Amino acid sequence: GLSLSGGRILVRAVFAPSMAPEPSSIFLLSARRFAAGGWRITVSAMKRVCIVLFGLMFAVAASATLLYEASLSKATPNSPKWGWFYLSLPNAAKVTGPGSAGYVTFDTTAAMNIQAGFGKQLTTPLDRAKGFTATWRLKVVREQHAADNQRAGLSVFVLGSDHHGIEIAYWSDRIFVYNDDKKFTPGESARLDTRVAMRTYHLTEKGDRYTLSVDGLVRLNGKLRNYSWFGFPYSRPNSIWYGDNTKRGQSVSQWASFEVD
Repeated sequence: GLSLSGGRILVRAVFAPSMAPEPSSIFLLSARRFAAGGWRITVSAMKRVCIVLFGLMFAVAASATLLYEASLSKATPNSPKWGWFYLSLPNAAKVTGPGSAGYVTFDTTAAMNIQAGFGKQLTTPLDRAKGFTATWRLKVVREQHAADNQRAGLSVFVLGSDHHGIEIAYWSDRIFVYNDDKKFTPGESARLDTRVAMRTYHLTEKGDRYTLSVDGLVRLNGKLRNYSWFGFPYSRPNSIWYGDNTKRGQSVSQWASFEVD
């Protein structure tokens, strides 16, 4: 039977290759049932079934909340259309609008001490008890950090309604998470060429754990952290951040989209 859980299992159950019957078997079953005086499945009826299934699939896809999509407009995330806030201290970072490129370019390499980025606090609670997934697409063009390897010039964090969440840090050849040990030391990490292409990141937070998949492959997983002791911006529940929030790193990146489901 079909199961609908968070709008995902339904689609997979309907379209999973291992479960979906071949078209020929559907028509064969219909013919046998028809000959036996049972089912009378016509081609038009089957078309109606397909329309319903595809309608459900698109309804499921539409359930995600789109927070930024560079390809839909020439606006940066902090424009009225998208409503992210933007900070840059003590000097201005360079932000180049999407244009026809399909991504916004974010550059903090003018000085190592620049701290800048985009943030957004959601009105809908991100409830880790129920679980949620954030998805974004980005490419690191270049990144530089202090020699002690304790910081990164780019990071993304997603925090739930009770402040628990995770911050993903980006180097050119590695991704890792920050610990909540009041020193922000690196935690779980994985080698990854973040410069090779525009990659898709899926971050799922459920219960007390997170899983990060990159282009469909699980790269990191572990326990959620609570960084709220630091204060702003980590003290804002249901919040998201994209940028360079350390004086010990800098980067150039291309950011294409962000959504939460």
